[in-house]
Amino acid sequence: MKTLIIDDDEIVIFIHKTLVEQSGLDNEPVVCLNGREAHDYLMTANPENKYLLLLDINMPVMDGWELMQTLQNHSIYDRIYTVMVTSSIDQIDRVKSREFVKIIKYLEKPLTLEDVMGIKKGIEN
Repeated sequence: MKTLIIDDDEIVIFIHKTLVEQSGLDNEPVVCLNGREAHDYLMTANPENKYLLLLDINMPVMDGWELMQTLQNHSIYDRIYTVMVTSSIDQIDRVKSREFVKIIKYLEKPLTLEDVMGIKKGIEN
């Protein structure tokens, strides 16, 4: 499974990339600075792979919600697992995340090693 870290905050990217690598979840996660970059990557990605998206909500160009809405219309949607990783504490965002069957978790930034290990364990089962 390929992991995409989709966030516009360089510090968060560094932390999450380090944790993903340390946990053994993915030795070379892909970094995308907004939803458009992630969308473009996924549209040209290996159609056989499965993808884990560590997805921020608020980003320029295309936010996390726009990305999820766009992906719903593509066959790749069946091969993604998404963890919303956000600084938003707005209950509306948490509720909205339940509208997408491919959002498996909603976590607040930054992730911890425990969070990443929990994600890894959940996906492997």
